[in-house]
Amino acid sequence: MDFALASNGASVMMATANDDNHPSENLLDGKDDTFWTTTGLFPHEVVIKLSKRESISKVRGHASFTTIRTPDVALRSPVERRTLQYEECRA
Repeated sequence: MDFALASNGASVMMATANDDNHPSENLLDGKDDTFWTTTGLFPHEVVIKLSKRESISKVRGHASFTTIRTPDVALRSPVERRTLQYEECRA
């Protein structure tokens, strides 16, 4: 099941970049022909809230970079409920 779909209750809580034609909410629509576009300097972040606590076994995504430097991708989870502190997710 894809927990990070808006149709399954996921929502974008914060994004460091937003374009009117390609907003961060496009990340959650499940369509291959929509996308989130970012501009400016790295890093870019997006915080996605799932509808409930889930055990994640796989993350799938696609990124297209037009810069020389490819940024790192990191997954983080809240340390506690209702907190702004996050810790790295580890396999």
